[in-house]
Amino acid sequence: MSDYDEATELIAKYPDLADFVGPRDEALVRAAEEALGVQFPPSFRRFLREFGAGSFGGQEIYGVIDADFEHSSIPDAVWNTISLRRDEDIPADLVAIYATGDGEQLCVQSGSSETPMRAIWPGSGDEPEVIASDFGVWFKELVEGEIADR
Repeated sequence: MSDYDEATELIAKYPDLADFVGPRDEALVRAAEEALGVQFPPSFRRFLREFGAGSFGGQEIYGVIDADFEHSSIPDAVWNTISLRRDEDIPADLVAIYATGDGEQLCVQSGSSETPMRAIWPGSGDEPEVIASDFGVWFKELVEGEIADR
């Protein structure tokens, strides 16, 4: 969680780069988990509770917007994941929270404790690749990278 905390401290120092939908209540976060049949790892759950979804600089992180998961769009991670499961057959334990722009999706993995962030190429049949030890580590790297690019 320390990496997550460092990321949030950096975001607070650069509010002009932050555009998030805002905190989401626990009932909505639980409804999102139920809709996907997953348990969000603690650092991603905290992101949803504190930020919801949105962007930092040019980096858009999908999360939870509202309870209409079926009729939503980006940056709704639930809608995105449901769409990818239906159209591309992504693994049921992954939640797609970031698109790299070239078809690759970055995902959190279901779990009650911290789980690795994984990269997948939907429809490729390739095994998901670990890209960070957990969401907090990845989130901090994303925020630091965006600040460094300014």
